[in-house]
Amino acid sequence: MAAGTSRSFDWRTWLVYTHRWLGIGGCLLFLVWFVSGVVLMYARMPSLSAEERLLRLPALDLTRATVAPADAAAHVGFAATTLRVSMLHGRPVYRFNAGRDWATVYADTGAALDALSPAQSVAIARGFAPEGSPVRHDTRLLDSDQWTLSSAIRPLMPLDRVALDDPAGTRIYVSARTGEAVLKSTRRQRVWGYLGAVMHWLYFTPLRRHLDIWVNLII
Repeated sequence: MAAGTSRSFDWRTWLVYTHRWLGIGGCLLFLVWFVSGVVLMYARMPSLSAEERLLRLPALDLTRATVAPADAAAHVGFAATTLRVSMLHGRPVYRFNAGRDWATVYADTGAALDALSPAQSVAIARGFAPEGSPVRHDTRLLDSDQWTLSSAIRPLMPLDRVALDDPAGTRIYVSARTGEAVLKSTRRQRVWGYLGAVMHWLYFTPLRRHLDIWVNLII
């Protein structure tokens, strides 16, 4: 009985098989890192460049701005460190920011923007669409999808994802909190972004949504 038990639980056999399969798994992981690293040299995650965003901003008109920035800042609920002045649906707005805190205040009334409606987000995204191209509201994201996991974008939630229905499969993400487009992705960018950055950084949505847990696991 003792000999049979010893043969059934031979630690050397288990060690050999464990070493073998860990080696196979490690080789596959290094292969994925190598191939995705090559892709990452030429293709990054989808983004909206500052140049493209500024190109599509409406012309600034401050003739209706009757509220001073200092007066507007006094009602945002945090000590703002940066201020941007822009237009939102034909009205001047102040966009205040401090770290993860954002607030948009209309410069003509001093009223704060609560949240954009889906129709208003579609109107903003339409500025990125070719003339005559259909534009439709896809969904409102209360938490990140694969392309909006960045720590710079997550504080801008909720986001409206708007599909342009063009040949490139373009999607525009509009922050319902600030009233501006924050990300643009095409089908090609999403494919290469997944094969490159997502695979190389293990940038999978279920893991990266819980960043604190992920960081603690690495440390």
